[in-house]
Formats: sequence, C-alpha cells, structure tokens
Amino acid sequence: MLQGLGRQLRSCGVDVLILTNNKHHYDAIKFCQQENRVILTSGAPFNTLRGMVPEGMCVHVSPGKARDQALEVFDHFNVQVAPSDIFSRCQMCNGNDYVLVEKDKMAEIFASLPDHLLNRSALKLDSSEVPEGDTSIDELRMARSSILSNTSYPLVGLHDGLSIRNEGDVMLTHTGVCLSIRSIPVGVLEHVEVFYCCSQCGKVYWEGKHFERFVKTFHGVFDTTLST
Repeated sequence: MLQGLGRQLRSCGVDVLILTNNKHHYDAIKFCQQENRVILTSGAPFNTLRGMVPEGMCVHVSPGKARDQALEVFDHFNVQVAPSDIFSRCQMCNGNDYVLVEKDKMAEIFASLPDHLLNRSALKLDSSEVPEGDTSIDELRMARSSILSNTSYPLVGLHDGLSIRNEGDVMLTHTGVCLSIRSIPVGVLEHVEVFYCCSQCGKVYWEGKHFERFVKTFHGVFDTTLST
C-alpha cells in the first residue's frame, strides 16, 4: 500500500483515495472504472492490475520514500502545483472544505475546556532546517496568502459555527463533526493567527515550520505564477 504517497499528494491538492490495509487491490479497479481514477501501485500488484484497466490508467511507482514517490508521480504526469493547492486537501480524509478559526476564538475554546483535555506538550519551533529569508519560500507563502484571502472558507467562532459539548468536544454546528482540538499544543496560540479546520473529519491545521519543510521538498513542482 502507498498510504504515505497518498498523503503527500493530498498535501499538494491532489484528489486521492487511499485504500486501507483491509482493502483488496481489486478495489482499486472498481474506483478506476467508476470514478475514472488512475491507479498508483508498486511491486507485483502492478503486473496484475495494469491488464485489467485501460492503458495508462495504472502507473507503477518506484519503491522508496513517499516524498520521492510523489515527485516521481508529478514528473510522470508533468504536473505543476499552484500556491492555492498547497494543503488545500485534508491529509486524513481528502476533504477540501475548511472553516477558519481565528486566534482569539481558539483561545476562547481553550479557556473553556477542562485542563486535562488540553495538550500541554512542548511546542517545537526549530527553524534550523530552513534558512531564514529563503526567497522562493517567502514568495510562495505570499502568493498562497494572497489567494487564501480571496477564498470562500468561512470564519467561525463560538456561538456562530462552533459549539462545545458537555464532554469537552468542540463541534462544527453545520456538519456535526468534532474538531481535533486536543492535538493542538497550547503554546501554538502564541505563533498562529488562523487555524484551518477540516469540516469533513475535524482535523485542525495551521501554518508553521512544516510549511517551509514541505516547500523545500517540492520546490521543483511549484509555480508561483499560477493562481488557481
């Protein structure tokens, strides 16, 4: 299975279905036929699956690290990624619908929760992996920020999109999904202005050093001139 590759591709905005370990390889054929999806596979299953789908709809991926596999896939399909694609899909569920929670609203949520539900693990802010003032990273961040400022992601807060249940769960009122608040280190509030909450599964994201690391890995496929 190539779950790691799937998550990397989702991080670049690619619509990816990831088969879980309890699924059979033949389930991939069903999705290929029903949803016109390309099968990405590795090893022996490739020889079996490629003969059961139209030519070009089953692609072999070399064994290796997920990030290297993602670059191989982008090269195969000659794909460039726009700034708006970065983290536009949830790595966990493939959803692309978010709600935004601003820093002050998230602080209200934290203040309302019992102490034992808060994540007080140490917040690591190691910037040594990425040189300060990296022009390509700064330009891409600016391009992405400009695009996101014009998106239709709704801003929500307590009483107008979020509700806190008796057991301490924070729920999106329009979908009934509980946010993964407990995974957020309390200290992150000092450094993050906006949180991106997946309205499909409740995973909470924010921009941090992982953004720079991600851009550094995939810089060859990003195009800051693309706006959509």
